[in-house]
Amino acid sequence: MKKTPDVDVDERRGSPTPPASTSRESQDDPSTSSTTHQGDWFLNYQIPWDEMSKTFITTLNQGQRPSASQRREMVRFIISDIKKICEEPKRKQLEKVASAIVRKYPVAFKDTFCDRLVGSGYESILNSLCERAHNSNRGKKAKRGEKRQNSGDPSTKSTCPDSYGCINFNPPKLSTSETEAQEEKKQEMKKAFQTGKQESTVLDLMKATYATQRSDILKEGMTMYELTEGWPYLFQSGGMMTHFEELVGVNLKPTVEKSYESKGKLILEFMQTKTNGNKDLQATLSRIERAKGRVGNQSPDIPGLMLLIMNFFKEGHDELFQMMEVSFY
Repeated sequence: MKKTPDVDVDERRGSPTPPASTSRESQDDPSTSSTTHQGDWFLNYQIPWDEMSKTFITTLNQGQRPSASQRREMVRFIISDIKKICEEPKRKQLEKVASAIVRKYPVAFKDTFCDRLVGSGYESILNSLCERAHNSNRGKKAKRGEKRQNSGDPSTKSTCPDSYGCINFNPPKLSTSETEAQEEKKQEMKKAFQTGKQESTVLDLMKATYATQRSDILKEGMTMYELTEGWPYLFQSGGMMTHFEELVGVNLKPTVEKSYESKGKLILEFMQTKTNGNKDLQATLSRIERAKGRVGNQSPDIPGLMLLIMNFFKEGHDELFQMMEVSFY
């Protein structure tokens, strides 16, 4: 096997430093087809641990968690190495890499909370890998997006993230007839809001006018007042979640509820162990229990968790929430 003659290793910082060239023959061999690389590269991918800093590897072998800067360097190095094989690695492919990282060094990278495994155990390192891969391709994706929009072919619409996790940040420009049709639907929703009617079709109209909503939101000089006047349902929970789903591709409510089932209860249990001497935590926990008693279900736990986390980190509630008393009778 061919070895890189010189590997740039930063012993002082103890972080992995990308080598000048790859050490695996398959990456240097021009006879290896790109189609093979793009599809199943991750099945036989070997993380180049031996090309990383000896100090960094020693830290991992000693069962210590690396510093944030060391972890970022490792992620950058691995993605740089992968991109020599596959220009745009997919999340499903990177999942195999993240799993291998945690399997080799579980103490250093496994996701745990109060000595309990959180989710798959490798979600955080997977997210780091995906974010790095996305960021390194951001400029290229923007150019490809322009080409797709200029082509005028709706079948070429991208579902890849185009801005910080969004899948539809800036929809293609509408034709004149489409703009007029969406404007009519916009006026229809404004009338429905003014009369106080919560029509069942409102959410469908919000989804149908998404492109015009984004155009107004991104328009230079557009004020919050103008947005509120033009799109009142955008500031209501249903309309806001419909817009969010179109923007990010995630149905927010069931996603949050599922996340609470897997992680929220664990955080709540942890907060209950930290109440000694913390009057703010005690008060918030009491308010959550009173709220659950009033509504007769566990729904107050989710916003309550946000308040508890803010208490734990000594952040003021008024930074995120406007507090007011509400009568249920």
